[in-house]
Amino acid sequence: MQRATIIPSVTREELLRRRLARQGLCERLSGPVAVMDRLWGIQSQYAISLTPALFARATGVNAKGTSKLLKSGTFYKTWSVRQTLHAHASADFGLITHAVGGFFGPYYRGWSPSPDVSWDEIEAQILETLARGPLTREELHDRVPILKQVQYAGWGRDVKSLAYAGKLYMTEQGAARSKFGLAEFESRPEDLAQLFRRYLRGHGPSTLADFRYWTGMYAGPVKQAFEAVRPELSEFKFDGQTYYELDDVPEGEPPKVRLLAKFDPYLLGWKDKSFVREPKAVFRPAGQIESVALLKTDVAATYRISAGKSIEFFPLRKITKAEQALLEAEAARLLKALAT
Repeated sequence: MQRATIIPSVTREELLRRRLARQGLCERLSGPVAVMDRLWGIQSQYAISLTPALFARATGVNAKGTSKLLKSGTFYKTWSVRQTLHAHASADFGLITHAVGGFFGPYYRGWSPSPDVSWDEIEAQILETLARGPLTREELHDRVPILKQVQYAGWGRDVKSLAYAGKLYMTEQGAARSKFGLAEFESRPEDLAQLFRRYLRGHGPSTLADFRYWTGMYAGPVKQAFEAVRPELSEFKFDGQTYYELDDVPEGEPPKVRLLAKFDPYLLGWKDKSFVREPKAVFRPAGQIESVALLKTDVAATYRISAGKSIEFFPLRKITKAEQALLEAEAARLLKALAT
């Protein structure tokens, strides 16, 4: 059996550089599909977040292109790690339904708002209804009225059991137009060890605690996945902890500037948030994760997009005139991408 490679300790800057390179934030990747292949998934609680997350990492990204990827089925949205809504490549459907769905799915099954109707019967009604075509949540609840009694339906409690079973996904997303449809993606069985490999490809170097945080799973399954993959990994020490990564370390220098989306994978990939300047300004109450501006390895500001027409920055440190020019130029590029 191949044994793990042990390399010397690294500096904080080297650790961040390796992560940025894996995230596609040093040298932009060839397009949105390459980004999704690298990251495996992009959290998309807000529909607007997907395009900025792709734009920060790839060439040729705009809002119209992102919409085409979703409508064509190249990308799809469903609940996955941390029980949160993500965009994924359809080729990774098996990692949702098996590695992730097998863990989280049971949490959403077996409970019914009525003693006279089992959850199996409710699921059957949902599937029969959606067989006629995608529906909004309101339309689905009108046709399957018992769903109106399900608590936390707005958070997916009404459809998550079917989503994790690989039978349902979100065909459209938006404040008033989210729709659900029947999944028709090929689903080959894949285990949690494969998910760990995919995680490290886009998030290494990382600790075992980081992987557990990213998945939202219990320690037992995470440890089993780690032990299966460990002989393939390199490891090193940083700040007293052991970090792991795959050997195919991408090259690249930290970017002069990148604008990262709300709930960006770079902000949610690791348990330790000390790499973020002023974490309380970024990780807000009620689970809100702000959009941030990255200057080399430094999370230097948060920002807000207003009606898709302007971007306002909120510095977390003093910004030089040269850095301000970089931020403004990148903001103009992002706004153009969002408008086309």
